[in-house]
Amino acid sequence: MDIMHTSGSDKLTNKGDRSDDDRVEEDETNEKLQLQVPLLSQDHELTKESGNEVEDEDDDYDHTGDDDDDDTNGSRASPAIILFLKETMKSMLSIYSNQSGSFRNISQGFSIIFLFGLGLGIVMPHDENLPDPWYRLVSSIIGYTYFMSWSVSYYPQIITIYENGSIDGLSTDYAIITTLNCICYALYNSFFFWDKRIRQQYQDENGGPDTPITVESNDVAFALHGLLVSTLLTIQVAYYNGFRTSPLSKATIILIIVLALTTGTYILCILLHIQGFRWIHFLKGMATLKILLASTGYIPQLMLNYRRKSTDGFNIWNIYLDFGGGLLSTVQIILDSVDLGDLRGGIMGNWAKLVLGMITLCADSAFLIQHNILYRNDPTSASDTRNDYTLCEDHEVV
Repeated sequence: MDIMHTSGSDKLTNKGDRSDDDRVEEDETNEKLQLQVPLLSQDHELTKESGNEVEDEDDDYDHTGDDDDDDTNGSRASPAIILFLKETMKSMLSIYSNQSGSFRNISQGFSIIFLFGLGLGIVMPHDENLPDPWYRLVSSIIGYTYFMSWSVSYYPQIITIYENGSIDGLSTDYAIITTLNCICYALYNSFFFWDKRIRQQYQDENGGPDTPITVESNDVAFALHGLLVSTLLTIQVAYYNGFRTSPLSKATIILIIVLALTTGTYILCILLHIQGFRWIHFLKGMATLKILLASTGYIPQLMLNYRRKSTDGFNIWNIYLDFGGGLLSTVQIILDSVDLGDLRGGIMGNWAKLVLGMITLCADSAFLIQHNILYRNDPTSASDTRNDYTLCEDHEVV
């Protein structure tokens, strides 16, 4: 019995010990789990953060890719624009290099001039002296269209000389007299447009403050631009040895010397306040001189064409555009005078412009007859004749 009792007690004791061991193991397991939970949460947070970093890097990569795409698109757009501008310029130059005289060629050339004139006429300042607001716009469009026509008329010859690499077909006397023309016209228009004292002096001598002065902003713009481009043409003639192969005539050289001495002396008398010498008279003299030069300036080129029996080397677009400018210039001054209600006074207020327009129309008509009728389709009658004609045949060509 004792033995049995003892054995039962041992069993109970062992059972209790095992239950204690189980509790200890459970506690240890719980402690381990409690320690593992923060670690897992930390690992989760780290994983989350690293995931966010990866996403940010992906976003940055995507943005960088977008920037690269923008840069690529921009770099692709720039050459496309440059190419478009180059092709447009080529097309325009080809129009004014084409001297066929076809209806399509002429209409294309004048369409470009009109579009530019229309744009400038709308955006540029209008003449506030004109009474009718609607006509101010019309006058501005006419004025800037003739400004564009006359201004662009210088460029075809410059292009032709550049393409040919010589001035064959162009009279050096004509080039120099054209530059002198532009100097006189630029002085006349600039002073009458900007100098209030000159305007006042003119009105005092011609009927008082109500006397209209019809010098427009486009007149000044054309005169200054013409001076710049005609100077460029003279430089081009010198660059291609034009003054050596086709020297100026003695008449042109004497004309330059006389003009320089006379002009310098008159200005000196004005500055010394010598009685009778006034700026208004000097400018009127410039206008008169401009008319005289315009009347004679075309002769050397007309005679060179006659001698060579050809207009080859002389770009006829120079004449087309010059004729268009002269026609619109004459129309503008007449319409301006009508709008001012004083036809005679308006014309006399800018008589140089009217006479210049009329001379231009007459001289250009002679060139058009030479090019389209007299020497039409004459391929190279000029090839056997040296470009040796100047205003006076008073020297030998070297």
